[in-house]
Amino acid sequence: MENGVTLRPDKFHFCKRSVTFAGYVLDWEEYQPSKDLVRSIMEFTMPTRPTLTDVRAWFGLVNQVASFLAVAPIMEPFRELLKKPVAKSVYWDEQLQAIFSSAKDTIGQLAAAGLRYYDVSRPTAAFTDYSRQGIGFLVMQQYCQCISQESLLCCTGGWKLVLCGSRHLTAAEKNYSTLDGEALAIAWCLKKAHLFLLGCRNLTFIIDHKALTRIFGDKELKDNPRILNLKERTLMYSFHIKYLKGKTNCAADALSRYPMLLGHPEESDEADDELVCATIAAAASEAVEGDGGRVVDIQQVEEEAAKDEEYRLLHECVSNEGWTDRKALQPYFRMRCHLSCQGNLILYTNEKQPRLVIPMALRRTVLTNLHAGHQGRDSMLRRACQSVYWPGIDAEVEQKRR
Repeated sequence: MENGVTLRPDKFHFCKRSVTFAGYVLDWEEYQPSKDLVRSIMEFTMPTRPTLTDVRAWFGLVNQVASFLAVAPIMEPFRELLKKPVAKSVYWDEQLQAIFSSAKDTIGQLAAAGLRYYDVSRPTAAFTDYSRQGIGFLVMQQYCQCISQESLLCCTGGWKLVLCGSRHLTAAEKNYSTLDGEALAIAWCLKKAHLFLLGCRNLTFIIDHKALTRIFGDKELKDNPRILNLKERTLMYSFHIKYLKGKTNCAADALSRYPMLLGHPEESDEADDELVCATIAAAASEAVEGDGGRVVDIQQVEEEAAKDEEYRLLHECVSNEGWTDRKALQPYFRMRCHLSCQGNLILYTNEKQPRLVIPMALRRTVLTNLHAGHQGRDSMLRRACQSVYWPGIDAEVEQKRR
C-alpha cells in the first residue's frame, strides 16, 4: 500500500506449470486460448432471425483466436452477411445453420491445440499461400535434430507451429495474377509476423511457386510495378527462399489449421496498391491520348486481346511465369522480366515508364496514328516509347517513316 498498489494474494501463483492469464492458458512450452473462450465459441448460438449485430458479434468472438488458426477460409460463407441488410434481420437458412455449427466445432478444436512460444535460437520456416478467396501463412520452428537439406519439414512432429494467420482478399487483389498473389502473401506474412521475423537470422520461406525464388532470391528491384511495390516491403528482412514441389505430409497437423494450404481451388495495404494502380492507369491514359493525340483505344485493345491467341498465351505466361516450351513467344522471352499484367492487358516496363503491349491486329493502326501529322522519326519513336510496345516496334517505326 505504500506506493498505492493493491495486491491480492489469490492472484499470485507460484511453482505452477500452467496458469490462466489475460484470456490464455500459459503452459511450460506452449499456450492456448482459455477454456472459457473456447467454450464461448463452441456454445455460441445464433438466433432464428439473426441481425447484423449478431453476425458481427460472431466475427468478433472468432477473431480473438485468429492467431491460432486460419479463420478466413472457415468464415468465408458468412462474409456476405456483414453487408448492411435491407431488412432488420440478415438472411439465414438451414444450410447456413449447418455450416455455422460445423464452423464452431472446427474453430474450437483447432484453437484449443495451442501454439509454441517463439524461440530466437531455433531455425524458423514460413509457409505462405494465395488463392482467389484469400491469403494466409504459417510460421513454424524446428524442435528436432535433423539436418536434411532436401526438406525443411524433415520429420513428423519435428516442426511446431508458432503463429498463423489469414485474411480475405480485396476486390483489387482478386484480380492479381498467381505470381503477384503469391508475392502478396509473402509480404503480408512478414508484416503480420514482424515481431518474430524482423531480425530473425535463420528464416526460410517454403513456397510451391518456383518463380518466387528468382524474385525474392536477391535484392534486385523488379520492373513489374506491383512486384516492385511488394518486394520493397520485404527488403528490411533477411531470409532464404526454398522451392518445394507440393506440400509435404510431415506438416499435416499444422496445415490442417490452414485449409488453403491443403489445396488451391481484415485489412490490406490498399493505399500502396492504389499507388501502383495509379501508375498503371497513367500509362494506359498515355497510350490512349499521348502528347500528339489518340494513339490507340483501350477498349479496342481489350477486344483484340481477347481474340488474339498469341496475346492470351503471353498473358498466361506472364501471369504464371510458365515460359517452358513457348516457342511462339520467343520474341518476348528476352524481356520477360519487364512484362506484367493489369487485368486482361499486358504492360512492358523498362527503365522508363510502363507501355501497353499491343495485339497483332492493331499494330498497323497504331503505326498510322503515330505517324499522324507526318511527324519525324524521332517524334514517332518518342511517342511510341511513352505509350505502346511490341517486339520490333523501333524497326517498324523506321520503315513507316521512310
